[in-house]
Amino acid sequence: MSSLMLIFARVLGFTHLFPAFPQRSFPILVKVAMSLLIAVIISPIVPAAPTDMNSYNFFLSLGLNVLAGMFVAFLTRLVLDIIQVAGEVMDNQLGLNAVSLFDPNLGQTTTLSLFFNTFGIVMFLYVGGLELTLISFVKSFELFPLTAIDFSTFKINMLQVVSLTQKVITFGIIGASPIILVTLFMDIVLGLMSRAAQQINPFSISFSLKPLVGVLVIILTLPFMKARFVELILEGVKVF
Repeated sequence: MSSLMLIFARVLGFTHLFPAFPQRSFPILVKVAMSLLIAVIISPIVPAAPTDMNSYNFFLSLGLNVLAGMFVAFLTRLVLDIIQVAGEVMDNQLGLNAVSLFDPNLGQTTTLSLFFNTFGIVMFLYVGGLELTLISFVKSFELFPLTAIDFSTFKINMLQVVSLTQKVITFGIIGASPIILVTLFMDIVLGLMSRAAQQINPFSISFSLKPLVGVLVIILTLPFMKARFVELILEGVKVF
């Protein structure tokens, strides 16, 4: 029973941040029930906890298992969150943030942010990210023992995790940079036009022209973003 509770704590931390579970429309009772079911399924392959653990070590292991589960899910969720933030930056540059959408899972969001969030989830499922992440989660019981009471036994190369985080943030900046550069160039051109012809209203022209040009740039750059996005998902799994 103590082993099952420790496994359940790690699964609960994992499902709290995992992209398939932390949606606002996902009922909390269903999430807890699924976490318990997953814990029961994987409990036979996890080494049992010793029966002589004192209360202090048990509750300490309980908290560390929650953090360990959240860490596994964090590496997956980081890539999806960065691409969503890149969509928000594009919305700000193209003026699409004036249109606010409501999504049951994300709350108030913008057009491209919602698009890239959906794109990221579809690509995550397409490359088998769900199965690979679950395998990584099971592998975490070997890399971080169930009854560990400190992180010194965590057999993960943290430099590799930091390097992955750097690559993910760079990916978000590079993904949004074509839109930033194009809109900057358009602002310069429209500014020069307004100086040459005072009757031209650059604001009204840019408001109608930027979204069209932005969508064309996104269509052209999306295949390159897809390839890099898949690379980062697979690299996050390789940490384990």
